[in-house]
Amino acid sequence: MRLKLWTVALAFLPAATAATITLNPTSFGFYTDTGTASPGNHAIGWYGGPDGEIRQYLIFDRTLVSGTITGATLRLEDPQSGYSSPDPQETWALFDVTVPLAGLSGGTGGLAAYNDLGGGVTLGSLIVSPANTHTVISMSLDANGLAYLNGQSGVFAIGGALTTLARTNSVSERLFNNGNGPSLLRELELTYEPAGGASVPEPASCLLLGVGLLIAGSLKR
Repeated sequence: MRLKLWTVALAFLPAATAATITLNPTSFGFYTDTGTASPGNHAIGWYGGPDGEIRQYLIFDRTLVSGTITGATLRLEDPQSGYSSPDPQETWALFDVTVPLAGLSGGTGGLAAYNDLGGGVTLGSLIVSPANTHTVISMSLDANGLAYLNGQSGVFAIGGALTTLARTNSVSERLFNNGNGPSLLRELELTYEPAGGASVPEPASCLLLGVGLLIAGSLKR
């Protein structure tokens, strides 16, 4: 009878395959429009005085993710002085990266790296404003972003830039300013289906198991 009760209870459990993993960048920084690299800072935008634009890169390693990625969210912390613009809002966009990663992270990517970090395939975009100051900003990657991630097998990079810059001399339009703080949050959360369909418990499973056991107990009585 006990076996039958467990059979009834287990019938309420779904076959779950989704898994979630959070990756921290193995390297990050920005490139200026003169091709100069600055590692360890995820700031982006136009800096007035001296006038110039910077674009960010973040490098991750998805070696532990052996299945199909179905969702991805990049989270970056914006410091207290992170947002500045005469406009009420700006657009932050993510891009694929095709330049060699060794040169990108090593600071020798030059103008090719700068151009690549704000060009190519857009992986997602988000409207930002002063309300995002001193918060963790989350951006979900779109279908192009998921296709890009699923095309990677190990180490890969994501570029980022503000795409609504007026580029006015002496007027700053920036996000993540002072993004070199060691304690600032920088992470990429991936949801994926493990290769081979390995079962991964879902949070709802415990609740469903409890319901199944209650029904099983009622049948026994």
